[in-house]
Amino acid sequence: MAKFYLIRLEGMKCGNCAKKVGDSLKELPGVQAVRFVSPERKMAAIQCNDGSGDQQQPIDLEALKKLIEDKGYQFVEVTEVEESALNQQASSSSDGCSVQ
Repeated sequence: MAKFYLIRLEGMKCGNCAKKVGDSLKELPGVQAVRFVSPERKMAAIQCNDGSGDQQQPIDLEALKKLIEDKGYQFVEVTEVEESALNQQASSSSDGCSVQ
């Protein structure tokens, strides 16, 4: 079963920033997918392993925070959400800077 997280961060200004954040998040162990990254809304959303199963590694939220800060952005918070809430956030992302 997957877990879903909304990440709030400061410092993204454009589509290139969104791509940089999205590409970095994809490399983080435990991340299955980057659902969207929105500079306009200062947020990203990811789908992660829940850590169950033989080959699944859960996401390390401290590593997530460090990754964002190491890329030059300010980590604000991360919140676990239901998939339906994440889908609602993704569908209202209208800035054209989504990464999937």
